[in-house]
Amino acid sequence: MKISIITITYNSEKTLEDTIKSIAAQRYKELEYLIIDGGSTDQTLEIVKRNTAVVTHWISEPDRGISDAFNKGIRMATGDVIGIINSDDLLAENALRNITENMSSDTEVFYGNAIYFSENQQKFRVKPHDNIDDLRKCMALVHPATFVRKSAYEKYGDFDLSYTCIMDRELLLRMYLGGAKFQFFDADLAWMRLDGVSMKNYLSTTIPEGISVSIKYGMSPVKARLYGFKNATRFRAARFIRKLPFAKTVRKYFHAKTTELNI
Repeated sequence: MKISIITITYNSEKTLEDTIKSIAAQRYKELEYLIIDGGSTDQTLEIVKRNTAVVTHWISEPDRGISDAFNKGIRMATGDVIGIINSDDLLAENALRNITENMSSDTEVFYGNAIYFSENQQKFRVKPHDNIDDLRKCMALVHPATFVRKSAYEKYGDFDLSYTCIMDRELLLRMYLGGAKFQFFDADLAWMRLDGVSMKNYLSTTIPEGISVSIKYGMSPVKARLYGFKNATRFRAARFIRKLPFAKTVRKYFHAKTTELNI
């Protein structure tokens, strides 16, 4: 099975090298690694050029945002399965082997656990929701730990450029409602760095876009706004308690699907 990994970049010199190393560490023969750069002005492209033994193809040109960069990579990809690992995230050890050895032939979306991390906080494992139908109200999966067949993009479409933060949830929900077969595998498939674009803009953009997606796919405006209010409240509370001595205990309430890791 050929796998394409896409990394989109823009002035990513601080973290890109680690991302590339995590791809190289897979030692997977049928791997295509694509880097889609939005016209970086720092040392990002120098890092890419230093790693052409790992990077199969790369481009650097202006784009119309994250969704547009994702779509460029999808169009370029020639693998049977596509994964998106952003330039501040990492592919987990043996992730590609786990995919090829466990992905059913009729599965269109294969997903697993992720490890959230940052330089100054304890790492913790996040599991997707038990019920995929929760995509109607929130992001029930972790995007870097989700891998999609190329044929599924061709069947259900690619990322909607009108979204700047919630494009992954909108696409996966569209696939789910369209009848795509999802398969969960209980293993860590990616490491996701906290404080990415969606988290930095959670209240200003992610929440409003999430409400619009829920309404678009059939949820009543009142119910969608209620879920949005609950998510915003939980986010504010979690951010407030993060630095408190008892933050670990309280986090179990706000993140029921997380497990603290001492790694």
